[in-house]
Amino acid sequence: MGVKQLHQKNQQKQWVDTVVWWITIFVSSIFSIYTLPFISGKFDIYKLFTLSYGLGRFEEAGLHILRNVRLWQVHSVCALVYCVVSPSQFNSKWRNKHLLMHRRLGYVNAFFSVAASITGWMMIKHSELGPVALGLSRIMSPWCIITLVLSINAARRRDVQSHRRWMFRSAAIGYGVAYTRFITPLIALIFSCKIDIALECSFFIVWVVNPLLLEIYIQMYLTDATKKRVTKSIPQQEAKIVT
Repeated sequence: MGVKQLHQKNQQKQWVDTVVWWITIFVSSIFSIYTLPFISGKFDIYKLFTLSYGLGRFEEAGLHILRNVRLWQVHSVCALVYCVVSPSQFNSKWRNKHLLMHRRLGYVNAFFSVAASITGWMMIKHSELGPVALGLSRIMSPWCIITLVLSINAARRRDVQSHRRWMFRSAAIGYGVAYTRFITPLIALIFSCKIDIALECSFFIVWVVNPLLLEIYIQMYLTDATKKRVTKSIPQQEAKIVT
């Protein structure tokens, strides 16, 4: 890759990073506010965000949360901390200036990510989700933890590139929960479908399409092409030596 092409690629990466970071700030801010009624136990407010309420079943709206309110409160606290801490972790300028703080907040972020994943898994049996959303939730909760562990292990080995890749994969799942809250009403409005169908579609988009788009970003901007060539050439060199 020439110097000009490398410069253009770096500019593209900076532009993409800036856009994604501001999207993260926006989503984190709105979702942080969204968690507050669940944390405080404001039944009259959080029942408005339930699937039952959206389908017009007002009498049963929010009852599944009310019966398990402590679980929802713990999960919401974890989500709130995650939304507060995560944006700074993905800001490259802040991260490079405050590496020690980045490391410490990384462990805080990891703890609450694991707690949110575990409580999220426990919430599945009490949720109103349909079969698609339930199936994806059962997969994505453990996958979020697995990618997080791989990211931490890479950081301990001082493999920064691998650490970033796995951390982004974990965040794609973590923020997927928040994205569904924005995409679901848009799908229902645009396609004039019921809210339960829109919710199923939104889960597929944010937890299947979103990770795929992330992989494209990783391959384009976070994978060292030189290392790829070296890695591919090693088996050939070894083969020559054996021969």
